Amino acid sequence: MEKIVQQQAYPFKHLVNFPQEFERVYTWSSVVEAYQAMKVYPETRKIIEIGCGQAGVAAIQNMSFGCEIWLIDGNNPGDRTFGYEHAGSMEHYSTWHDLPETMERWGCDMSKIHFIDIPTAPSYDFPIVDLIQSFRSCGYHYPLSAYEFLFTKQNNDTRYLFTITDKQLKKEPGYLKDFEIESKQPQIGATKINYYYMRSKK
Repeated sequence: MEKIVQQQAYPFKHLVNFPQEFERVYTWSSVVEAYQAMKVYPETRKIIEIGCGQAGVAAIQNMSFGCEIWLIDGNNPGDRTFGYEHAGSMEHYSTWHDLPETMERWGCDMSKIHFIDIPTAPSYDFPIVDLIQSFRSCGYHYPLSAYEFLFTKQNNDTRYLFTITDKQLKKEPGYLKDFEIESKQPQIGATKINYYYMRSKK
C-alpha cells in the first residue's frame, strides 16, 4: 500500500492509504471531492451516492472516514442520459459489475458498502442517511426529480451535495426551489459548474 494523500498536501484530520492502482485510475479530484464533502459535513457517517460510476469518492469516504455507503448505478442498456440527452448503454464508462471485487481489493470495509442497481432503486428500502451525494450525475446529466422517490424518504437532517451547471439553473430558474443552499463551491478544474451543499425545504 502506498500513501498518496499526505497531510502536507491536504491538511485535514484523516489520512488515506490506497494501492498504487487507485492513483493511476482516479484523478486527484476524487480525493478533493471526498475530503471537501466531509469538511463541510463532518458528522456524516451514512451516505447514499447516486450514479457512483467508479466510486472513487465513496471509496475514500469509506476507508478514510469509516462511512457506510449505498451506491446506486448499473450497466443497463437504454437507461442512461448524458447531458439531458438519451445515451443508451454506458457500459464503456461504468465498471459496475466489477466494482465490489475492485473495492474489496482496495481495502474498503465491504460490510459498509451496499450496491443498488438502478432499476431496483425505487423499491429498495433505503435508510435515512446523513448525506445524499451525486457528482456529475443526478442534477447534472438528468434532473433531480428522477430521485424524488429517494429524497422523500429522508428527514430534515439529511444533507444533499450535487454538481449542477449554471446552464441548467438558467434554463430552469426554480430548479433548486425545494432546497436551501448552505454552501456553493466551484467544481475543480471547471467553470460555470458548482458543487451545491444543501438541505431540503420540504
